[in-house]
Order: sequence, then structure tokens, then C-alpha cells
Amino acid sequence: MSGMFVTACAALCGWYLASAEGAVEVSIIHFNDFHARFEPVNPVTAGKCEKGAEDTCVGGFARMHGKILELKKQEPNALVINAGDVFTGTLWFNLFKWNVTAEFMNLLPVDAQTIGNHEFDIEGPQAVLRYLSLMKKETPTVLSNVDCTKVPELQKYLKKWTIVRKGDLRIGIVGYVSTSFPTMENTGDLIFEDEVEATNKAIKELRDRFVDVVVAISHTGYKADMRVAQQGLDADIIVGAHSHTFLYTGTPPLSTDKPAGLYPTVITQQSGRKVLIVQALAYSKYMGFLKVKFEKIDGQYQVSSWAGNPILLDKTVRTDPAIEAKLQPWRSDVDLVGSRVVGNTLVDLDATNWVCHLEACTIGKMLTDAMVYEYTKQREGRSWTRAGAAVLHSGGIRTSIQNGNITFGDVWAVIPFEDRYGMVELNGQHFKEMLEFSVDHYNSPFLQMSGVKAKFNMTQPKGDRVSDIFVRCSTCPVPAYEPLLPHKYYRIIMSEYFYNGGDGMDLIKKRARFWAPGKVDTEVIMSYLEAFSPLIVELDENIAVHMTSEHATGIRSAKKNKYGP
Repeated sequence: MSGMFVTACAALCGWYLASAEGAVEVSIIHFNDFHARFEPVNPVTAGKCEKGAEDTCVGGFARMHGKILELKKQEPNALVINAGDVFTGTLWFNLFKWNVTAEFMNLLPVDAQTIGNHEFDIEGPQAVLRYLSLMKKETPTVLSNVDCTKVPELQKYLKKWTIVRKGDLRIGIVGYVSTSFPTMENTGDLIFEDEVEATNKAIKELRDRFVDVVVAISHTGYKADMRVAQQGLDADIIVGAHSHTFLYTGTPPLSTDKPAGLYPTVITQQSGRKVLIVQALAYSKYMGFLKVKFEKIDGQYQVSSWAGNPILLDKTVRTDPAIEAKLQPWRSDVDLVGSRVVGNTLVDLDATNWVCHLEACTIGKMLTDAMVYEYTKQREGRSWTRAGAAVLHSGGIRTSIQNGNITFGDVWAVIPFEDRYGMVELNGQHFKEMLEFSVDHYNSPFLQMSGVKAKFNMTQPKGDRVSDIFVRCSTCPVPAYEPLLPHKYYRIIMSEYFYNGGDGMDLIKKRARFWAPGKVDTEVIMSYLEAFSPLIVELDENIAVHMTSEHATGIRSAKKNKYGP
């Protein structure tokens, strides 16, 4: 770090250079929500770096590695933290899974990590097990609020806490994750315990072992971390993840990155003790760097001052040619598969700025239309399709596709979870319940739809926000919209994840009278692109959404906490 940076941070962050007697200093280098961004990304969309725009792209593993080593050279005793969600997001992971992830994560001098919800993608706890079994022993994984006694094979890889020595300091490290993991992923028989209670129990064991300071690695989201700190978590610093939150003090290096709060965010507990919360956005765009000074009060070190900010990983970051060489064989295989053109769109298929979580969006319309198209191939008799309506939870849409050619890699970036689409039969009453649940609260899985007309009014009470529902028939010879009838059964296409209760939508499996799993999602979308390219997707007025700005702000914030962009 340059002297100029330190001076600026001192002025901005309150790092008082006159140290008190008995003061100690802790430096933390951290990253979160990597999501398989081994290559540099578009600075706005975090999607692929287009040819010719390389100078403006940011991030990528080589730059992450380079910046960590640069900071470690300047601060040899700095703590390096990985706050989870290294899985899922690009074709790198879909092709090579935990193998490529572990190979490169093992090249980083990480002192401790926790796991994110996306580490459960694809194979649930077995995916976590496969990944951790490949990780080097020098990188402990801390998970303080998860009981894995019913998954004993995981126990040897997970610690309630660990102690890391940096110079003369004993730093205790704990990790906690959101108790909502089971509603998002297949977490098997793991038991998720209260974040504050369980983690404080682990911290007490650390305090009994006379650690100097305690760092918590969290995968719950920014707002949840603030709540946990306010409720009395006995940690000094919380290194966060999950919500992809950008915290920054001062003017950010990119005008498109809007800080959600100061870096660090300071929570003052009832006792007067300060807890610092940091997070560094996502997708390898930034590397978090925090320096904290502690003074001893009543025999215990407490935060006294701090300095730091996330560091943009742009083209000025030096990379190691040896790391670039290690990436190249994997890159060649990814490019060979991912660069294949599978379609074309004349319009932007947009998922930016959380639009798909707020209202109908073009990429949601394309995906759900593709789901219905797949079932036209299974039509019976004089019917035009086997199922005339499709719904897709917006959390399953991960990025946008810009107008132009659509590659195999683009499709995998949008829907990277290797899910299946299937057909369910629900009666009209339960169909309406599903729609009501989708706008019940800020964390609800707002639905993208094809073959459904409805009005959503967020100013109305919960349970009474959806009206004027019409559903496109599946048995009629010509497509037509008919009023939703409470006792009539409707065929609806959705993801297997959603049918099985993903995002808390457990009512479908309980209410359905029939479920038939179908093809893998990417196969369905590829077939649609082949048939209809070039795409001209437009939004009609089938879905009308009325909400206040307060509700929209709440949804954007909550969706970040739940899914990440």
C-alpha cells in the first residue's frame, strides 16, 4: 500500500497515528463471493469481458492472487480471509467444479475461510465434502453455528473455531452462516443454529484460551451482520459475504459502484464496544483491506481506530506469469466449449439493477417462453401444448445477455445451477397462493412468468396483493387466457428446485397432485435459441406491478442478502 493510500485512509477512517500504550494492530485482506470469476469481468455486469474491452475489465483470479501477495509483502502479518461462495457463476465451475476451485484457492495464502450457500450447489453436502477434501490443511474452514453430527464425514473438515498467530498476537477466528441456507440449498442433515448464540459459545471458548482479538467470518449478508453485531456478538471484526455488498468510505473508483454503507460499518454495542463490519462486493472486482488498532480496556483489547477500503482490481494490478500459465490449460478448455455460438438476440436480455426481482424482465420472459416451447413438443390431441404456463423464481437468473451472438458460456452464466424443468398440476386456489407468496415479503422469490396475466399491488395487505389472474389454457386448440378458477387444475412448468421448496416455497410440493420432472434447463434454453434466433423479446402488459419506492428499495436490499446478483 502506498503512503498516499494510508494517509487518505487515516483521514477518512479515523486511524489516529498516536498509538496508546499497549496498543496492537491487526491487518485483514479479504474477499467474498468469488463465484468462479477466474477471468476478468465486465465492471458493470460482472459478466464476460468482451474482446476489445480488456483494458476496462476488472478482477479475475490472477489479479486477486497478485494483489494478495503484494499486500502480504507490505504487511507480512496480515490475516487473509475467504468469506465463501467460491462455487457457481461461470462455465469454469460447471465444467470442472470443485477441482478447478480447489486448485486455485490452494494457491492463495488464506488463513481461514467459511463456506457459502453456493458451495452446496449441484450435490449438496457432498459437494462441500469434495471441495474441502481437496483443500490444503493450512486453510481451516470455520463454521460455528452448524451442527454436522449427522454428517460425520464433514466433521473432520469443519472447525467451530481456530486460532491464528500473527507476530505476538493470538487471533481467534469463528464462522457463521445464515440459518436460511436450508431454504436455498440441499443442506442434507446439517443443523443450522442461531447465529449469535452458537457463535458466541465458540467465542467464549476462544476467550477462555486468552486470544487477543476475535474475527468472525460471516456468510449471512450485510443487514444480518449488523443485526448480529447489535444483538451482542462478542467479535471485534466481522468479515462478511453473501449479499455482495459494496462498502466504501469516500469516492469509489468506479462511479457505477454505489456504496451501501461505510467501510468499515461500525456498530456500537450497548457496552460501548465497537464491532467493525466489512464486505468487498463480489466477483473478484475488489480486494478488501482493513487495518485496525486495538487498545486494552479492562484487560481486553477493543477497537480504537481503523483505516482501509476495498481496492479495485483493475489493469494496474500486476499478475504473476506463472499464475497466468496455470490458468491457460483450463482457459483453453473453457473457451473451446463456451465460445460456441448457440443463438442470437436483437435486444438486450436484461437482469441488471435487480429488475427481475421487481417486475417482469426481458430475460425472464425469454426463459419462461422457452420453458413453454419445450412442452409444445409434448402436445396431446388438438391441444397446442402440454402446459401453457411457466414460472421461474428470479433468484435463478444470475446475469444479463447483451444483444448480439449468444454463446454456450452465456447460457451457463445466466442459469448455472444445472437444474431441471418439470411440470406440476396445481388447482387455482393453490396457484394464487403461490403468486401471493412470491410477493409476501422482501425475501420472496418474485416470479417471472409466461402464460399468466396478473396484477400485483404491494400497497395491499399480505395475502391480498394479487388480483385479476388469467392463465393461458393448455388443452384448448388455440391459445387463450381464461380467468383463474379456484378448483380447476392447471399445468405449470417450473424448476425442480422451486417445486422441492427452494426459496421457502414449500407449499407447491404439499399441494400438487402431480409432478413430472423434465429436461435440464440449459438443454431447454439451447433448443429454444436454435428455433427462434434471432430473438426479439418484448414485455407485454400481462404482468402489472404497483409498488412504493420504499418497497422497491426493500426488495433490492433483501434480494442482495438472499441471493446475490
